[in-house]
Amino acid sequence: MKQPSLNPLRLFNSVIFGISIMVLVAAYIAIGSGCASVREYFEMDELQFFNAWPLKALMALLVINLVVVTWNRIPLTPPRYGVWCVHAGIVTLILATSFYYRNKIEGTTRLYTSPEFGPVSTDHFYDKDQRALYLKIDGTMWNWYALPSLPRFKAYDATLGNAAALDRDDLRKIEPYIEVQDDKSKPPIRRSLSQTLGWKDELRLAVVGYYPFANVNTSFAQDPAGDLAGLRVSLPDMHEGENFETWLVGADARHRFTSLEGTDLEHRWVDAATLSILKQSIDKIFRLDVTVGGATQTIYVQPGRSYPVGQSGYKIDVENFNPAWPMFGTREIVQALTLKVTTPTQTFRRMVLHGRDLQTDFKLGDNDPSVGPMGKRQKEPLDKDLLIRFKFTDPAGLLPRDGTIKHTLLTGGDERGITDIVAGLSTPGEVRTFDNGVGDVALTPADPMANAPFAKMAAAADQPPADQQPPHPAIKLHLERVDHLRRDDAVQIVPPARRTRDAGESGQFQVLRVRVTLGDWSRDVVVPYSLDAGDISWDGGSIKLPTGSTLQLALGQVKLPLPARLTLAKFEVVPYPGGDTSTRSMMLDFRSTLKVEDIDSGESATEIAHMNSPVYFGDGSWLFFQAAYDGEEHHWTILGVGNRPGVRVMILGCCMIVAGVLYAFYAKPYIIRRMKANAIAKANALKAAKAAAPKPVELVNS
Repeated sequence: MKQPSLNPLRLFNSVIFGISIMVLVAAYIAIGSGCASVREYFEMDELQFFNAWPLKALMALLVINLVVVTWNRIPLTPPRYGVWCVHAGIVTLILATSFYYRNKIEGTTRLYTSPEFGPVSTDHFYDKDQRALYLKIDGTMWNWYALPSLPRFKAYDATLGNAAALDRDDLRKIEPYIEVQDDKSKPPIRRSLSQTLGWKDELRLAVVGYYPFANVNTSFAQDPAGDLAGLRVSLPDMHEGENFETWLVGADARHRFTSLEGTDLEHRWVDAATLSILKQSIDKIFRLDVTVGGATQTIYVQPGRSYPVGQSGYKIDVENFNPAWPMFGTREIVQALTLKVTTPTQTFRRMVLHGRDLQTDFKLGDNDPSVGPMGKRQKEPLDKDLLIRFKFTDPAGLLPRDGTIKHTLLTGGDERGITDIVAGLSTPGEVRTFDNGVGDVALTPADPMANAPFAKMAAAADQPPADQQPPHPAIKLHLERVDHLRRDDAVQIVPPARRTRDAGESGQFQVLRVRVTLGDWSRDVVVPYSLDAGDISWDGGSIKLPTGSTLQLALGQVKLPLPARLTLAKFEVVPYPGGDTSTRSMMLDFRSTLKVEDIDSGESATEIAHMNSPVYFGDGSWLFFQAAYDGEEHHWTILGVGNRPGVRVMILGCCMIVAGVLYAFYAKPYIIRRMKANAIAKANALKAAKAAAPKPVELVNS
């Protein structure tokens, strides 16, 4: 085959064009990777930016240039096999990269360490980028609706003059529906919410405002038509006539709880049966199974009280409870109860752990300053005849979360009263009642656990012990029950200078304003963001419809099925050498032991996901990796979920490029030398053949 002749000028122009395209591609990638503000200006995240048409157009031009130049200008001969391989590898890599960014999925899923905190198994995750509007009717999840056109980085509102950017069908024409399958032999039927619930008018939703970083300011007002009940919490004049007032509203997730001066307060609206159960729960939180001389006795105890052990002569003083005690050596977080044990022959301190037989004794030495406030830790039990097993259970959540004392304030069990269940980490539980719906609670700023042995042990040496510091005066907190409240929400956009980068990237402060229309009736509702919207309760976004039902909305991420069912078997925070398990330490490894079950085949395997070591599934096409956990409590872990579309093809393209370069540098010179040697040998052979050939005889005519 005759090779095309090389036109140096045309080849030069083709090379210049190709280099120009590559420079533009490099510039686009550099801007997209390093200039987040440019991506945000065009309302794109990183994946969207690299899947946008400008980069695709540049890549297409680069591929066309490579193909045309290679086919027309580079002969397919052995010395040029390397160039062909490099160019083919580049084209393969470009096509695979385009496929990757088009089909890439990233997201997260949350697994809980115990069923009492939440589900330990899941078959779904939430997409990192795509958002959806979730809807509930009277507290029951209805459906969710994807919002692919929703902006991400700039605010849009009629007051800002740019609400026209929200004029998209998926934002302005949301008609809630559900797919039902009355006949299993036929495909599902889509029915509207109004049709399913028998409403006369169709319910429609429209996004009329979006705010990427905003606070929802909530206020409550007494309103005879209001359907909320709560407690007005106030303090008397403390500083020059200034008053403090807040609301606790049990039906509102964000405003049912507050913490003041180390004291937690939570309001709950309950029925009479639940009220009775909660009153009894306060006495069942701490259980001890005490064995002395072969006889076992079960005792339900409370901090701050003493309990005799049968007729054995033993007495147990329950000093305090620590819900997050770091174990000696391993620093593993456990629930610990500290006891002072008095036997017929001695008195010592014992620490027992929830659900474990491990018990640590401390020998007291009141006159020995070297012993310390906790006592001298013993390697062996001081009384081997005494065995104490400890079980902690607080399903009602009566113990404090942020402070050391908690008041669980209950209303709804009677007409006007307030029931106050008091629980503490070092004080006994108590149940009080304010019959007329008005009462006072005394708050003491001094830490009631300051006298606990481990608190003294951890105190800084250069500060006086807490029990020697001047006592703070008690503060009187006034409570008033109000049964008819109206909630009002207002959006307050956070200025860019006050925004935090991490919160902005996570999107946790996104807010929507949604217009709800039902016939001639219309109202706007402020809708905050919720990461795991399909699995948890929401705060806000509620509105009472003319039908009498309550509609609640939440902005969340699109919910997608996992390729495998994940079950959390164990979660561990393992310190590296020199580190500890505190949240301030950077020397930590987070390890989630997972049962990974193939949904299609039913096969399962146990894998461990930890830092920089993901779990691969589906022959490496999916991976699950450790993304976050909840700090000290260790109630949940968040796993990152991602697929790897086209990765093998990208690897193939890279291998082709490397092989072509190696061929050009190492094989090509050898091939050229051989070709030259063969050509020379062939020429010499031809020359020798001509020299050896007999000369023709010339005939002379006479």
